[in-house]
Amino acid sequence: MVLHRAYASFDWEQKSRIQTQEFEEKRNAWSAKEGYGHTVESIVLKNFSDRRLILVTGKGGTGKSVIATALALALSTLGKRVLLTEIGRAKDRAFMRLHELVGATELNHSPRVIVNPIDANADFLASRIDPLESLLEYMSLKLRSSRLPSLLLKNKITGSFLEVIPGLTELMCLGKLLHLASDDKNREIDTIVLDAPASGHAMTLLNSPQNFSDLTRVGPVYNDTVKMVDFLKDDRKLGVVYCSLPEEMPLQESKEFCARYEESFTEPFVFINKVFPTWEQNKPLPNGHPCHKVCSYVDARKRREKSALDSYRSSFRSNVLLELPFLFSNTEALSDSPAVHLARQLRDRLGGKDA
Repeated sequence: MVLHRAYASFDWEQKSRIQTQEFEEKRNAWSAKEGYGHTVESIVLKNFSDRRLILVTGKGGTGKSVIATALALALSTLGKRVLLTEIGRAKDRAFMRLHELVGATELNHSPRVIVNPIDANADFLASRIDPLESLLEYMSLKLRSSRLPSLLLKNKITGSFLEVIPGLTELMCLGKLLHLASDDKNREIDTIVLDAPASGHAMTLLNSPQNFSDLTRVGPVYNDTVKMVDFLKDDRKLGVVYCSLPEEMPLQESKEFCARYEESFTEPFVFINKVFPTWEQNKPLPNGHPCHKVCSYVDARKRREKSALDSYRSSFRSNVLLELPFLFSNTEALSDSPAVHLARQLRDRLGGKDA
């Protein structure tokens, strides 16, 4: 269970050159520029500890919720005041599982305290950002009144316009998050980890401020969207993690997402999740051995993953990607979940100590 480093700009098909002087000089120069050391893991993960908002996205089934939870657990053990959150309405909670990952019966718009299973003294907050509640808070802030927005938006007729205006739901939720991640010295949260929607909807979420600023051009909404656009383009404040799997189709989708994302923002981080372990054997097992089929499956899967990852590394131009191990878990308990195992590894890379 070790995080591996990968340099996509390097020709991975020529592995015999991995220790050449040219590669070492390039790696050291890039690491020195970042100022964090000489490994990709330390550069990326130490950067995470300084971000105000970490958005974790990817296709369904890639483990983005587990990775988002692991990042929140790891950062909170380092003394960060962390909010782990997702976006959705109360009626959609049947499709959400973040509350299960943190051991809660449910999550609401108001954050609740969650005990960190790695360190009982490192509590963190968890919530579910509700679009309607976010819009109510925004209108109350602008109108300096909470009663009028509540009368308007909780009315069955006038409240329906939240569904009518394209992108308004995403804009309000993102505005809520960025308000919590503001530069206010008295803010109560250091880092927000967002278990974002799948990659397509995540792009809609990130593009919503620019779309509204293009439409309005004047007024308080325009001024706020301009600030939001500036925040999203500042890689010192926002970190985007795209979760993929070591398979051909998910890896191709990750390249497409990164290409779209880089058109308007900075470079995202890519986490390749569930990389199957290598099973070293002194000699092949005979056909009649009880574990022969298991070994054959492991070898075949590892070869398939290796082929997909080698092709991905040779064509993907990102500076950094991280591989996360496939974790075997026989319990759903929070204290022994895959998120906790990943969190311990991430915490160690971030500079923490064993609990």
